Amino acid sequence: MVRESSSPSWQIEQQCPQCGAPLIIEETDRILSCRYCRVKMYIAFRNHARCYFPCDSNLKDVLFVPYWRFRGLIFSTTENEIQPRIVDSNHIAVASKAFPPTLGVRPQVLRMRFAAPRPEGKLLEPDLPLKVSSFSVDDSFGGISEVDDRGRHEAFIGEAASLIYSPFFVRDSSLCDGVLKRPLSIADAQYFQELTYDSSFDWTMSFVPTLCPRCGWDLEGERDSLILLCRNCDSAWEHSLGKFSEVEFAFLPPLDDEPALHLPFWRIQARFEGLRLDTCGDLARLANMPRVSRSSEDDRRLFFWIPGFKIQPQSFLRLAKVMTTCRPREEFKGALPKSSFHPVTLPSGEAAESLKTLLASMAVPKRLFFPLLPKIRVIVEKALLFYYPFKLKGSEYVQPGIPISINRNALGWGRLI
Repeated sequence: MVRESSSPSWQIEQQCPQCGAPLIIEETDRILSCRYCRVKMYIAFRNHARCYFPCDSNLKDVLFVPYWRFRGLIFSTTENEIQPRIVDSNHIAVASKAFPPTLGVRPQVLRMRFAAPRPEGKLLEPDLPLKVSSFSVDDSFGGISEVDDRGRHEAFIGEAASLIYSPFFVRDSSLCDGVLKRPLSIADAQYFQELTYDSSFDWTMSFVPTLCPRCGWDLEGERDSLILLCRNCDSAWEHSLGKFSEVEFAFLPPLDDEPALHLPFWRIQARFEGLRLDTCGDLARLANMPRVSRSSEDDRRLFFWIPGFKIQPQSFLRLAKVMTTCRPREEFKGALPKSSFHPVTLPSGEAAESLKTLLASMAVPKRLFFPLLPKIRVIVEKALLFYYPFKLKGSEYVQPGIPISINRNALGWGRLI
C-alpha cells in the first residue's frame, strides 16, 4: 500500500502521565499538552514508536500481529531527472499469509494506543524487514539516509517508521479479526504454536518535562516541534538520548515592524569525498550558473541552506536551491524576537541527507553527474539552525530580500507528512 499522503495524521489515545486525563494526540505530535492539569511533556521513543488497536477486553488469547508503517519524502534518480514523491505505506511485518497484508483504512477511522505498557495478549515478533519502494531495512531501523542499487539512487528525507499491532483471535477453528470479531480464514492450531512471539518487550517510551535545562523556564514549541525555545534565557533545545541538548541557532530580524513568521533553515557546512565542492565558485561551475558576481566571491565558503520543516518534495528542493544559490543575509542576534516561529519538524541529520539530492538537482549535465552519486560521501562539519523572516502577502509567505515565496497551505500540509 503506497500512496501520496493527503489525509490527516492517525490519532492515538493516551492518558496524561500526571493526572490520568484521557487525551487524543496526533501521530506527528512530539509534545503532549494536557488541558486539565496544564502539564507539557516531550514524547520520546527508543528507535521508533509502537502502537496497537485496542479490542474487547473480554476476548481471550488475543494475538497482536505487527505491521510496518512508513511515511516520508523520497527522491529517486533516473537517467537524467529526479522523481520526488511522498510515500505513506504499511505492510505486514511477519512472514505469514494467514493475516491481511496491510492495515487498509483502519488507522484512518480507529484510534490507536501506545504499546507501552504492554497490551494484554501475545505479540508476534517482527521477522520481515521494513520495505520502502524496492529496498528493505531490518528491524533495527534507525533511519534511512540513501540507498544505491544498480546505479539507481534514492534518498529518504524526514522519514518516520513505526510498528502497528492489530489484534486477532481464534474461535471455533477460525482466525477472527479482533476489532470486527468476525472470521477471516480457517485456523490451524499447530501453525499458531510455531509462530515466534516477542517475550522480551524491551521497548522504551518516556515523557520528559519541557523545562529549560539552563534556567528552568517553560520551553516553547508547538505539538510537532523537534526544537523547543526558551524565551527567558534565549536558548534552543533538542531532545536526544533521554535529555535535552542545546542547539546553536541564529535569526534574522525583520526589516520593519510588520508581523513576520520566522521559518527555520539548517545552514550546513560540509565537505565531500569524491567531489571538489568547497566554495561558491565550485558550486557555480557544477551548476553552470552565470558569473554575475565578482571573482573574489568565488572563494567564499559554501553553505547549504536546507528547510528545517517538512513540505511537499518539489517545494523542498526549490527552497533549498534558491536559498543556497542566493546566499541569504546572515545576522546573529542574542535575544529571541516576539515574532512567531514555524516549528522545526526536520532535524539537522535529515537535512544533511538531502545534500546529494540537492546537488543532483543543480548539476549540469545530469547524465554525467548522476552515475557519480554512489561514489560521493558527505561529511557534515557544522549545522546551524537559522530562522529567516517571511511576511504574509495574500496566500503566500514572502521573503522581501530573496526572490522566494511559500504557499501558506503548503506549510500546513507539510506538518502532516
